[in-house]
Amino acid sequence: MFEQITLEDIRNEQSLSFLPSWVHHLLHLLFRGKPPHLMIAPSLFRQLRLRGIPVWFLGVNTEQELQLAMASGATAVLTDRVRWLLREMKDRGIRFEEVSWEQEEGEE
Repeated sequence: MFEQITLEDIRNEQSLSFLPSWVHHLLHLLFRGKPPHLMIAPSLFRQLRLRGIPVWFLGVNTEQELQLAMASGATAVLTDRVRWLLREMKDRGIRFEEVSWEQEEGEE
């Protein structure tokens, strides 16, 4: 699981110490959250799915991680807790969106 990145963490990071305070605040906005907001981009995932590119979430082992994957539009999840995931999918009626694309002529 990801650790929360705080503004204090960014301020104390020696490699970022030369940056002005407003950059520290900007970095905090981008990397806050658990996982960081920068890593979860539903609009990007939507565009990938429209192009036939699957979006897999790796290491989905908790209810919170499963909810995040579903809310973000994951097409699949990988877990270490297969029985738990199968039970959750059955109990909650979870189905993952199928992704397919057509090959254009001349592509193999």
